[in-house]
Amino acid sequence: MKRPIVGASQHKGFTAAELLFVLLIICILIALLFPLFGSIRRGAQLTACKSNLRQIGSGLLRYQEDWSGLLPPLVLRGGECWTYTCFDRMDEQEYRTRGGWANLGCLIASDIVPEKSLGVLYCKADHLIDSGKERHALEEAVKDPTQAGDVRCSYSYRGDIRGGYQTWQAVVADRIEGLVPRKQKLKKTDPPHWCAPTHGDTYAVLFTDGHVTSAKDTAGYVAKTSAAQEGAGYDYDEIWAWFDEKE
Repeated sequence: MKRPIVGASQHKGFTAAELLFVLLIICILIALLFPLFGSIRRGAQLTACKSNLRQIGSGLLRYQEDWSGLLPPLVLRGGECWTYTCFDRMDEQEYRTRGGWANLGCLIASDIVPEKSLGVLYCKADHLIDSGKERHALEEAVKDPTQAGDVRCSYSYRGDIRGGYQTWQAVVADRIEGLVPRKQKLKKTDPPHWCAPTHGDTYAVLFTDGHVTSAKDTAGYVAKTSAAQEGAGYDYDEIWAWFDEKE
């Protein structure tokens, strides 16, 4: 008869209580780290967005060199203040005079933003714009404008600034049209262009001298002002003036 080896462990595995305890610890760690991962992801998206705006700023400076200091004209889509439209077939007069290109789309029409760089007009954090779909539509517009439909991008363009441009004035920013406060739940009956701000309470803003900054809006002023403008004339001067102060 074999005798058990002295000192050998008689423990054959973990008990159910031990396994549950380990799983509990893992769940607690995940719960603690998940917000951190989300914060890192949002920070990376904002950094990428600001990089896009810097490239757009370089393009606008080149445009000014070609057009005697002028920036691209502001073209309103269908009479509404949708300044994130970059190709527009709604206004036939504008299509005849500008070939359909509008706002930041003028940088494409002027060959300042090449086809391989169209991605600078899109932010992956945008809650409204499907960047892949819209970029494909933009590529089709570049190839054959006569067959293209409306194309939008992720950034609002200020256009003509009354009284002339100053270096401290904001000219491009994360889209400001159709915003609703971040905690407001959207209903199926709400307009399809309504959405939460791209980066929550932070906006990437480009100024006329080419520098980019982050504008914090913890009070939700931009979204509240944007929501108030729905159907009220689409005048976003107050928001742009607020951005000016963040220079």
